[in-house]
Amino acid sequence: MRQLAFFISSFFLIFLFISCSNPIEGIEVLTCKEFDNKLQDAKQQQLIDVRTPEEYSAGTINSAINIDFYSEDFKKNINTLDKKSAVFVFCAKGGRSNSASKILKEEGFKVIYDLEGGYNAWVLYKK
Repeated sequence: MRQLAFFISSFFLIFLFISCSNPIEGIEVLTCKEFDNKLQDAKQQQLIDVRTPEEYSAGTINSAINIDFYSEDFKKNINTLDKKSAVFVFCAKGGRSNSASKILKEEGFKVIYDLEGGYNAWVLYKK
């Protein structure tokens, strides 16, 4: 019985590790330096801050536009963007932007760059 419980828990942990570490094609999670470099090289900047308007007004990256992830119009608002051009997305720490990146992918965006660590990491990077 112990061996069975150990086997099941081991299998579950391996499955969880594989599913969490498996990247989604078209979504790249970038360090601040990588994000900055890609942003500077982009022909068209679609920089999206998915934090709340209050967070956005306290400071953001360059010319980012605010599309609040929690807004009921989130999908409608992201669908006004060019799906053929790269989209750069960030939030405060990386959780909302990860979820937003998946929605962007579902909505047909081809190239999505997600800022690892979010705006909080960006502020430290730019010091």
